[in-house]
Amino acid sequence: MNALWQSIAASTLLHSICLAVLIAAPLSTAAEPPALAPSTLQLRLVADPTDKSEADELPDPDTNKPVRILKPIELDGRDVARAYQAKSGKDPAVGIDFTPEGAEKLKKLTTDNINHRLAIIVDGKLLSAPTIRSAISKSVIITGPKNDFTREKTQTLIDAINASRTPKPNP
Repeated sequence: MNALWQSIAASTLLHSICLAVLIAAPLSTAAEPPALAPSTLQLRLVADPTDKSEADELPDPDTNKPVRILKPIELDGRDVARAYQAKSGKDPAVGIDFTPEGAEKLKKLTTDNINHRLAIIVDGKLLSAPTIRSAISKSVIITGPKNDFTREKTQTLIDAINASRTPKPNP
């Protein structure tokens, strides 16, 4: 009889543990969207035609031809303060403001690389690779091909860039 009571007690304990786990565990419903992985933003230099440094090849969004992108990441989401809707004339564009640290890095990068191309990569996809014409520091405006850079596309890009930002830890 004692073995029977031990079996019943063990079974009751097991059911209690299972019930406690079920109560403590958050329930997932089909209506909840899946958690999105953080997006990544990278600013990297484009390799000159004679540069044999290690590089990745990504398709140019305008020509679909491969562009050699140097491996070092010069700036990333940690350097972005915010991305927002902007205008280039009447066309939608994406504005990016940089953190003070990001602005310093961008200023040095652009000062040292006038007439070189800077790749703007989001989630591993080359968005644009404009030529650096002057030193840039606090903010940039990204424009796209006319009639293809819609308000919806710019908002998608803004959301991806803002999602790539890494919050600074509180002291």
